Amino acid sequence: MKKIAVAILLIMSLGGMLFYIYQLLVYKPYHCDAQIFSNLGVKGDDDDRVEVNTHIDIVYSSSHNGIMKFVGSVKHKGNSYILKRTILFTFAPSELENINKVTFTGTMIHPTDNLPENLWLSRVLPQTPGIEFYSETRTINNNAIIYRGFSNPLVICVRR
Repeated sequence: MKKIAVAILLIMSLGGMLFYIYQLLVYKPYHCDAQIFSNLGVKGDDDDRVEVNTHIDIVYSSSHNGIMKFVGSVKHKGNSYILKRTILFTFAPSELENINKVTFTGTMIHPTDNLPENLWLSRVLPQTPGIEFYSETRTINNNAIIYRGFSNPLVICVRR
């Protein structure tokens, strides 16, 4: 009887340990790359078009935090600007399947970045910092992820 009790205790301990390890391994930080070529316009105003050509590195450093690094160029009304910024963000799962609640929490601007702040906030950045928005995340395979907001275009991010 003691052998059966010890065996059951051992099996329960092993099962509990495997479950605990699995829970710790559910989240794995990752890094992915995206390229955006976009021609953004305001309806009825062809002179106010914004042309964005940027490379984005997205790094999920923990299960609720990450950074996005933008490096590229922006053209607006005949002017060319250098874009070199890092965006800090937090995210949390929402009640909807494959939808996260995302908030941009901070921006770090590189000294060579000369993009006007109003153009960045109103036309390039998909949401105002500090305001929560929803973003859909779909895994295509082990190497590619699609990010889509309800009001912004698709971004396909390829894992490194």
